[in-house]
Amino acid sequence: MVVAAGDAVLKLQFPHRESEHEAEALREWDGDGAIGLLAHDPERHALLLERARPGTHLSAGGQEAAVDVFVDLLPRLWKPAASPFRSLADEAAWWIDYLPKSWEHVGRPFERALLDTVIATLRELAASRASRCS
Repeated sequence: MVVAAGDAVLKLQFPHRESEHEAEALREWDGDGAIGLLAHDPERHALLLERARPGTHLSAGGQEAAVDVFVDLLPRLWKPAASPFRSLADEAAWWIDYLPKSWEHVGRPFERALLDTVIATLRELAASRASRCS
């Protein structure tokens, strides 16, 4: 649930894997390329966030302008990650295990070839990152 008032937004979330370190990540970015974290109540899974004011939609500027935005943004978000964050290899391994089970559980909603491509890409990503770190 998200409630906006003035220049702040209260975000209440059901605890899940993808949100467990959101507050720590927002603290690390400190408003540079991501929303600013104003306060955090871990017991209530509540985040008080800086309110984002929409501007021009990224698609309105065309493909080249959108790529320029990403080229500027990604280096600002790329920070050395230590505890409590998981490594890229660990995260990829989790997704490689999770995605086929989830795909089966929800009734095979798309072709298996797409899932196989995602799994292969995750394996390549983890391997390429591991080779750069050794």
